[in-house]
Amino acid sequence: MVVMSQNRVAWTYTDDGAQDYRISAKAEYTSQENGSSEPKQGGSAAASTVRRIPKEIKPRMVKMTDVATGNTVRWLVCYDTTCDLWVTPGTTFNMSILGASVSMQSSDKRRGEKSRDTTTQST
Repeated sequence: MVVMSQNRVAWTYTDDGAQDYRISAKAEYTSQENGSSEPKQGGSAAASTVRRIPKEIKPRMVKMTDVATGNTVRWLVCYDTTCDLWVTPGTTFNMSILGASVSMQSSDKRRGEKSRDTTTQST
């Protein structure tokens, strides 16, 4: 059983309006690249000058299934709309499940980016 690191990095999330934000991402995930040396999840390392993602933005996600069992196990953030996981169903990806590395693949089920209402009401 291979244990994946839980280290996190500052990563760039590009919203549907082409605005870049800084978001926390697992380093083990962002280091997984396609044949063109592009991150399978999209995005890139974020500078400290990039604004943090606002609370009202809920990132886009793709449904991931276990290659061995076919069971849906997780939803995974896609940091832009051009990444392999977002545009190519069946893209393989290693995810940490209960501390072990599990081979997963993206499905054609996606959740688009959403805006949340973060308004609070005082009484």
